[in-house]
Amino acid sequence: RMLHKNIVVVDKGAIEGKGLLVNNLIKKDEVVFRLEPNEPTYLIVELLKMTPEEQEKLTHYAYQTDEDVMTSVQGDERYMNHSCDPNTIWIDDDTLIASRDIQPGEEATYDYATAEVKFPFAMECHCGSPNCRKAVTNFDYRDPAWQAKYGKMLPRHTLKAIAEWNASVATEKRT
Repeated sequence: RMLHKNIVVVDKGAIEGKGLLVNNLIKKDEVVFRLEPNEPTYLIVELLKMTPEEQEKLTHYAYQTDEDVMTSVQGDERYMNHSCDPNTIWIDDDTLIASRDIQPGEEATYDYATAEVKFPFAMECHCGSPNCRKAVTNFDYRDPAWQAKYGKMLPRHTLKAIAEWNASVATEKRT
């Protein structure tokens, strides 16, 4: 199973559409989600050649899993909503753990921008957290405050994008 046993899908999540409701305590550092290796993948360069409608069909329940790859999630975990103050965090490229105790009745969430850095992505945010960014994009990783919040608890492709961005900014400042 790719999703923690204490999570159920609800038709109306607290944030938007379907969501993942925690029905029993999930303790800090417990695995909440782990990507299985057999999920369908798409090269970003190929997706970019498609019409917006074709892209949406393939990527609605997908996220960036490598520098050039999107993975379409097929199980219930596809209903994990975004939050600007998520209760999960990445420990490697495939695994989200609870960043704090997640109480029964809470929705399991992650910050979509933690994985999306290359494929064009932008959405209006309705998470309702006090630090809501109001918009989430594939460029959020460029913000120093966002980088400080997540530190190294990000997939490798996101860490690489941050390093490349920060190096380019440093180079611009020197010239």
